[in-house]
Amino acid sequence: MTKETVVITGATGFLGGRVLQLLLEGDYNIRIVARSNIKKQALCNNPHLKGIEKAEFVIVPDLLAPGALDKAAAGADYIIHLASPIPLHGDIPAERQNDELIVPAVNATLRALEAAEKSNSVKRVVMTSSAVAIIPPSILLPSDDPPTTTVISGDDRLPEIEPPFANAFVAYIASKVAALEASDKFMKEQSPEFDVVNIQPP
Repeated sequence: MTKETVVITGATGFLGGRVLQLLLEGDYNIRIVARSNIKKQALCNNPHLKGIEKAEFVIVPDLLAPGALDKAAAGADYIIHLASPIPLHGDIPAERQNDELIVPAVNATLRALEAAEKSNSVKRVVMTSSAVAIIPPSILLPSDDPPTTTVISGDDRLPEIEPPFANAFVAYIASKVAALEASDKFMKEQSPEFDVVNIQPP
């Protein structure tokens, strides 16, 4: 039986590294999208990634470029898209938050979906969204108020947040909301043969 091929973006990240570990433990052909040979080598040198030598790499310096993921998606069965900007190194100046967080999150999401549609082979795209895309920050953030029970479903959505943003964290929330909306809009308008799963980890 032919092994299924899984494409993964964002494998050098914390969550992406763990997903890659699980894929390597499974019976898949793994195609890793890396932005440079340096990042590829970092993965190849990671002693925790047993079997990494069997994976295929596709170097894509710019995930936002039109057709960026077309080669990686060709003939693949699944795409796991984890690559997305996050403000890890302090605050991002207000004038750069849209360009550094929102635009990359939305466009990389669209590149993954467009590549899946062009492939004619992809069955499912799994997007790593975030709980902040569906749960109000007032519920997620620590508070001195008494705890309450709030039921949130996958159909819940935060309204899109327009700039200027109060800080980089709010801009990050806006990026996740915008990417989720872009994913939903693509699926409704294009009605592709594959399906999409947006997961919202806390």
